[in-house]
Amino acid sequence: MKKSLLMFLSATLVVFAACVNEDYDLESIDTDNTTIGGDGSEFKIPMVTVHVSLDEISQGDESIQTIFEEADIWLPADLPNSDAKGGYVDIEKMQSDIAYVEALLDATLSQMMTDEAKLHSVATLLASDDYINKFMTLLPGVTEQTFVEMFKNEYQNNATLRELLADEIMSLGHSFLTTIEMDGIEYDIEAFSIDSEVVDMLADNLDPKGTPNAQNTLSMYGTISNKLPVSMSIAPVLAPTSVTFQVNMEAEEDNNIISETRIYADDLRQIASGMTVHIPFVLQKYYPEADRFNTAHKNQLTLSLKLVKRGGLKLN
Repeated sequence: MKKSLLMFLSATLVVFAACVNEDYDLESIDTDNTTIGGDGSEFKIPMVTVHVSLDEISQGDESIQTIFEEADIWLPADLPNSDAKGGYVDIEKMQSDIAYVEALLDATLSQMMTDEAKLHSVATLLASDDYINKFMTLLPGVTEQTFVEMFKNEYQNNATLRELLADEIMSLGHSFLTTIEMDGIEYDIEAFSIDSEVVDMLADNLDPKGTPNAQNTLSMYGTISNKLPVSMSIAPVLAPTSVTFQVNMEAEEDNNIISETRIYADDLRQIASGMTVHIPFVLQKYYPEADRFNTAHKNQLTLSLKLVKRGGLKLN
């Protein structure tokens, strides 16, 4: 999925305290090769904010909400993992550990024997166009209209048929749970609406890559707010540069930290001319008992990037 955004780099560089004597005639100052600040100076500037809505995070045509609403049906109420945020399923483990998935589905099959609501939700899912044909030959005489009630009755009361139905449920559930992933998204971001001289101030006077104990540096950092009941890892790439960073985003956490990533003059100049942000997703944990997918939040992910310039600003 590809979107276009405006660059939100602030043109205001008022990020340090300064006192101005009104008797000074600033226009008379020769700024050639003048540097503001020194090795210990630090200037912070907002760079860009990317807002990601619920519908933008998807697998094919299915939104992340739709996918995990179906996952809720396949998953048992008693989850195998828990932490401070509550019970969860390990999505990465579901994709690589057959025994883990089979244990989840075995628990769901057992729950269907004692939990009428669970049995009904599974039967209703299996009556959908995606699955019903898999069961028509197992339930002689069944129709689309009678499927749910006949499935529930046979599953609970016919031990021989229950085993056949359970085998098919295991197969379908395995196929679904082991293939949950989200497509990456892209945002085209237009050029900075900022004077090139400001970019020059940030890009000039930087220590070259490989400089020991560099003092004059430019770095990118920020935060990501994640409203989803899913933790994930992302590693955005800021094309056409090779600048990238990795963040593990906790579920329902407003302050996931983007650690500082060093960038250089060429990176900044390319980014300032416009960039495409590629955001791949690696899903990690899903918390069914959390606040679910709260549609009251227009933006489910908010990525805020800033720049920090250490060392002096050079005025040409």
